Amino acid sequence: MDLPTFTDIKQNLAALKNLDEPVNSWDSLLLCILYKKLDVLTNRAFQMERDSSAMPTIDEFLSFLERRSLSLENTDSQRPSQRVVSNVAATTPTSTCLYCPASI
Repeated sequence: MDLPTFTDIKQNLAALKNLDEPVNSWDSLLLCILYKKLDVLTNRAFQMERDSSAMPTIDEFLSFLERRSLSLENTDSQRPSQRVVSNVAATTPTSTCLYCPASI
């Protein structure tokens, strides 16, 4: 499952608000659904960063996702390019064929 981008989530919530849906009371439900779509490290990072004495809000969660994605983008862009080096060695066969006396 792919997590929709925080921009998609914000747009969908704004559309529901424009339809006079009670989106403000849906934080617990939305967070429960979105938590399950996070990878373990991101979920743990959110739990460590937030104030555990207060109930989390969807705005707090989306703000975290935005900061997390920006930090991951910056980390990836600053990482030096990695070269793949393969070592190839030529060897001569020393075994013989089981069906004929010639070497392989």
